[in-house]
Amino acid sequence: MPLRAKWIALASVCVLSFWNTILQVPSLPLGDHSNSFDHAPPAVTSVSATADEQLHIALALAGREPGVFDEFEAALKSVLLNAPFERSLFVHIFADSNAYKVLDGVLNRTQVTSWETRNQVEIHVYDVQHHIKSLEAQMLETFRPSFPNFTVAYGTVQTIGTWLRLYAHRLIEHGAENLLYIDTDCVIMANLDGIADYIEQRPSALIHWGESMTAGFIGLNIRRMEEMWTIAREAPMKEVATRFKQDLNDQLVFMAINVTRPSEVNVLPIEWDMHVAARWPSRYQPFDAKTPNVGMLHFNGGSASKAAYFKPAVSGAKTWMEKFEGTWGNARYYANIPWSWARFIAMGNRRRRSSGFQLKLVSHPAPPLPLKMVSHPSPLQDEPIQERWRRMRREQREKKKRLIEKQSNTTVSNTTVHLLYATDYDAMPGLDASIRSVLKHAHWSVSRLTSLANYVRFVMADMFPDVGKIMWIDADTIIRCDIVPFFRSALSTSNHTISARLMSGRPLSLKHIEEGETFNAGVMVVDLDRWRARNVTAKVEEWAASNANKMIYSYGSQPPLQLAIGDDFERMDTNWNVGGFG
Repeated sequence: MPLRAKWIALASVCVLSFWNTILQVPSLPLGDHSNSFDHAPPAVTSVSATADEQLHIALALAGREPGVFDEFEAALKSVLLNAPFERSLFVHIFADSNAYKVLDGVLNRTQVTSWETRNQVEIHVYDVQHHIKSLEAQMLETFRPSFPNFTVAYGTVQTIGTWLRLYAHRLIEHGAENLLYIDTDCVIMANLDGIADYIEQRPSALIHWGESMTAGFIGLNIRRMEEMWTIAREAPMKEVATRFKQDLNDQLVFMAINVTRPSEVNVLPIEWDMHVAARWPSRYQPFDAKTPNVGMLHFNGGSASKAAYFKPAVSGAKTWMEKFEGTWGNARYYANIPWSWARFIAMGNRRRRSSGFQLKLVSHPAPPLPLKMVSHPSPLQDEPIQERWRRMRREQREKKKRLIEKQSNTTVSNTTVHLLYATDYDAMPGLDASIRSVLKHAHWSVSRLTSLANYVRFVMADMFPDVGKIMWIDADTIIRCDIVPFFRSALSTSNHTISARLMSGRPLSLKHIEEGETFNAGVMVVDLDRWRARNVTAKVEEWAASNANKMIYSYGSQPPLQLAIGDDFERMDTNWNVGGFG
């Protein structure tokens, strides 16, 4: 075959092959371009996330300053767009009452619940206003030993918001071990699986932070948070503050831990410790060469101007982002990208042939304020003493006469008899003698366990809304030593609601319940924040209502509490509740 004919044949084969390739390419959709999310971009494929692996992140907000919320939106977008590929993500937002109201509008406007994500993502919003007074008391208790003149106002010059990270164990219900806290002026620049892996290398460490000791990006061991307060209180705080030129704020707590318990600190690499206050020296520049790996960027937002870090400076001076536009300036991406675009990017990260997960938003409002108790003193309290005694004797004779007449017309039956005494302070000795005589001569058993005073423990959380932890002691208990150390340590290393003495076997009062472990409620330490969060009062009421019809238990107030708490109690050392003495 001539050479020219061979070239023509070869060209024909190539053209036919190219044409077949074109025909096999799927056609693009035609028509109107919709704003809906019916046509998702190609999905990124990966192995499925392990169902029980989670990353918990927290942010804190206080007040209504627009600059703070501008920073918050950028931070939240960076977190969601860098959500872990192999873990579920839980974002916890702590807000005082002012911030909580503003935040509701922000989350509605941004339509975060319309997001469809690769793995499970939940955003939990907490109104923590009812915890503030308890937190302030904790601050004073921790700092006053080293700084007698310390005040809450001094410790919250910027805002009380950052202090809330040290109260996370009282706010979060999830059984997480570690929590990654980030300031609102942080942006995440890499997938969060990276920092989660570092934290999981030493999960039992107290804190996880970088060598710069900047608490705006820090991992916290939730289960040991009470221990952190104790360490700080007992540490030489004045020496630590002087050594590091640190103000008296929440960051000093972490520095005290770093100094006194260095073995309990997991030091993060520089890529997760990029703070402008630590990285501005020339030895870190140029940043793309000296710090090629960057997982987060932490700016100095707010301050006196209350303006977001990415907004133009009032003075006209260049911001950190403007000065280093090619590196730190990239954080502006998260401030500028529209929420709808960010949502579309997140959809693109879903697994192939998977609809993903609908983002879940959960609100945790503050509990309602308790009803105020109004005292109504007796109109007879100003009655002359002699006249009062005459009236009381007369009423007693008439009462006795009516009782005798009633007994003569009735037969003894198996009913409950309720005795009501009206008395004042002067008549207490006589009242005591009267009660003893009733107990001695009663024909039926008399319960000493049904006094209404025993039920007060069920409503302590409502009576003291600003108290975080309280100790209940029965009136028949004798204290023989200082109980403050025990009170402080109780529930500090566990997530239980109460600390009480263990009782094995089946209590006589719970006759229809299988044998197991329960507790004696005569001496107990109660975490009122967890009590409120777990709605224990309502559970007690439910058991009491059920008992009225089914007779599940007897002997007064302890059984419904045992049933409501179940196994959610810390085993108290028996030396703190020694019973059986009558």
